[in-house]
Amino acid sequence: MIFKKQINIVIVDDHQGVRTGLRNILERNAGFHVVGEGENGLEALKLVDAQVPDVVLLDVELPIMRGEDVMKKINQDHPGIKVLAVSSYDDRAYIQGMLDNGASGYLLKEDAPELLVKAVRGILHGEVTWLSPRLDRF
Repeated sequence: MIFKKQINIVIVDDHQGVRTGLRNILERNAGFHVVGEGENGLEALKLVDAQVPDVVLLDVELPIMRGEDVMKKINQDHPGIKVLAVSSYDDRAYIQGMLDNGASGYLLKEDAPELLVKAVRGILHGEVTWLSPRLDRF
């Protein structure tokens, strides 16, 4: 499989500080380009339709639409887009809900920054599911 040089990413989280932090982590690494940011589920869907990114970093709890519902819609309309859930929730129901609806992985916001970069690259290279190492009890 051949991958293009630049990986286009959309970040969706209802906290500006989290979005900024994720953007800074990603854009310090060659080949990552954040093409859009959203703060709720509806914005997420609009951004995905407009930008058709390679990867979406998606919070689980969002205003307007929950992450699980956004994930379901992205998977339905754009099955080639990889979605990585990034959340502070380590509850089994959240994790299972995202994975069951097509997420390629689930990271915790407390995970090390280099893990985010590794996870994005991993899901684009076909690693089936990427889970935070802190979710060992899952």
